[in-house]
Amino acid sequence: LGVVRAYSTGLGGGGFMLLKNPGERPIVIDFRERAPAACTPDKYRSATGEPLPDKTVHGLWAAGVPGTLKGMAFVLEHYGTKSLEQVIQPAWELAAQGFPVDAHTHEVMVELARDLAEDTVRVAYDELYRTFLKNGQPYQIGDTLRRPQLAATLRAIADGGQDVLYSPTGTVHRTLIAAMETGGGPINSEDLTTYDMILREPLVGRFREYETWTMPPPSSGGAVISEILNIVERFDRVAGDKQLRRDLWPHFMVEGMKHAFADRARGLGDWDHDPGESIRDMIDRMIDTTTAAMIVQRFNPDSTFQQEAYGTVAPGEDHGTSHYCVVDSSGMAVAGTETINFEFGSYVMVPGTGIILNDEMDDFSIVAGVANDFGLVQSDKNLVAPGRRPLSSMSPTIITKDDQPVLIIGGSGGPRIITGTLHTLLNILEFGMRPDSAVAAPRFHHQWQPDKVRVEENLDSALIKSLLQRGHTIQEYTSYPGHIQVIARRQNEWFGACDPRKGGKPAGR
Repeated sequence: LGVVRAYSTGLGGGGFMLLKNPGERPIVIDFRERAPAACTPDKYRSATGEPLPDKTVHGLWAAGVPGTLKGMAFVLEHYGTKSLEQVIQPAWELAAQGFPVDAHTHEVMVELARDLAEDTVRVAYDELYRTFLKNGQPYQIGDTLRRPQLAATLRAIADGGQDVLYSPTGTVHRTLIAAMETGGGPINSEDLTTYDMILREPLVGRFREYETWTMPPPSSGGAVISEILNIVERFDRVAGDKQLRRDLWPHFMVEGMKHAFADRARGLGDWDHDPGESIRDMIDRMIDTTTAAMIVQRFNPDSTFQQEAYGTVAPGEDHGTSHYCVVDSSGMAVAGTETINFEFGSYVMVPGTGIILNDEMDDFSIVAGVANDFGLVQSDKNLVAPGRRPLSSMSPTIITKDDQPVLIIGGSGGPRIITGTLHTLLNILEFGMRPDSAVAAPRFHHQWQPDKVRVEENLDSALIKSLLQRGHTIQEYTSYPGHIQVIARRQNEWFGACDPRKGGKPAGR
């Protein structure tokens, strides 16, 4: 994925993995990017205190300390069955020999060519320009894209391991730090040498007869999904009649989304930097079934509320991501989400390495209450600070029944990861859909602010009419509603499904 979807994931990014061994509780491996020591809110504000959004999206100051290589090396050492060299070989061979450009890669190249059309912008990101465009033009579908510099980096990692990046003597380490020093960027050698992944406990819940295992902070995905599932489980109490259920369902779902995303905006962040434990308190409220019961009790079947009415208390106010699901013959299940944030991350490539640096600094709050590029409003709990990990929407999830995995799921697409994962999960567990149909089904999304329901163009017109009648504002997606990947167990067989919106296909034997 880091080779063929380099605009979504790779060694310059980070992520989360939820892993379950047979007979054991799942664990979370957190290799999310971390803010460099030099990064404080004032570095991303103007003289008058206004946020400088471009600085968190493109350029050296947009990049957090990458964690993907550290996370992958740990997982392979403790849970893998092959050596690092064996695992890397197919990737470096693919990078060296090249691969055909598919429709999705062509589309992002078209956008890149448009973004880098101006000479001043092109010169600033010349290595990205030369790597992914041909004389400034996107590769055509079927053209071969080769990544010789990335292939050499992967070979170096196969020989030298993670020290290539995280040790001061490592070749990529030295190259990255030299680029930061030359360009005046924030990442220094100590930021890399002190970076480490973290083992965490997943959030645990129940939905119907299933156990749910979801992501804790610094991801918000687990808490938001858990809160909405708890709300959904109480739907029968507001709609007993079959026709009424069908009519109320979209309104009920949107209202649940608004409550959960309001809580996300108000109180979530990196709970490793939470001395007052207010983030933990918010998580506890979000996943508590009592919270869901109170929200359902307040539900108005005929209309929506003003924005300040949402959440568990009164409020003050990915583009580029890749997900994979794996289950092996022993029964080990993995849901992994990796990212460099926006497509092509910060646009900065570590010279001569083929590595694209992330732009995860945009996932922090620069000024509390001001929306980021995903339109997400966040609190001071997620303010940028040295060593802090930015709040994420990544949602790798495992559903079990009697300790056996029945669903492994997650996706890409910023906050739409959460609702896309939720829709697909409910399509399978609640409505009995096949995994491929569940993933392909049209979706809708609400994240509390902005106060709009985003819908796919092929969504049922009766559903849209039902939302409009109850006061919701509808806006059609101009991009994809997230890309979901899933493996589901049905009658003792495994079925995998990849989101048709992004290409790819399940593989197994």
